[in-house]
Amino acid sequence: MSRMREMVRPAMKDEGSMLGVFIDLQGRLHEQMPQRPALDKQVDVLARGLSILDIPRVVSEQMPEKLGVTYEPLRTQLAEEICIRKSTFSCCGAAAFQDVLNQYDPRRIILAGIEAHICVYQTALDLLAEGREVWVAADATASRISEHRDYAFEMLRAKGVGVMPVESILLQVLGDAADERFKKVLPLLKGY
Repeated sequence: MSRMREMVRPAMKDEGSMLGVFIDLQGRLHEQMPQRPALDKQVDVLARGLSILDIPRVVSEQMPEKLGVTYEPLRTQLAEEICIRKSTFSCCGAAAFQDVLNQYDPRRIILAGIEAHICVYQTALDLLAEGREVWVAADATASRISEHRDYAFEMLRAKGVGVMPVESILLQVLGDAADERFKKVLPLLKGY
């Protein structure tokens, strides 16, 4: 594979384990997100897609006693997954999250959630510092002020984080339309 191809399309398939992290999509904070229906749809597509692709998923909640718990129906959909409660902005500051990283030892981590410029941003930087490859699902990540999300994405790209739409990430992980799981992922991308 040429160096140019590696730069344009870094392979995700079959090159180490992966983990999907859904950050702080909870109650009061979630209610303040602009364009919430579109955000919720893409979070749902990502959660279902990662499940089809057998990628473990983790949920974090920032001080749920103050901000509320993960919104429904995502809470029910991810009820069987590990839920990390934290007070640190970065998920990496929570001992339980470090336990998950030690358990799965993912080389690549896909992040989605809120807010892009705080918890998602700080988690991504900490994961990069640990030597992990980080992808942020742009259309499944938001901030109360859209410009703050845009600034975060700009900085994350500059640091080497992949910032792409959910569809791109799922198809990048899948890698091949001949893969039998493609037929299960495709309806999600077409809007069910």
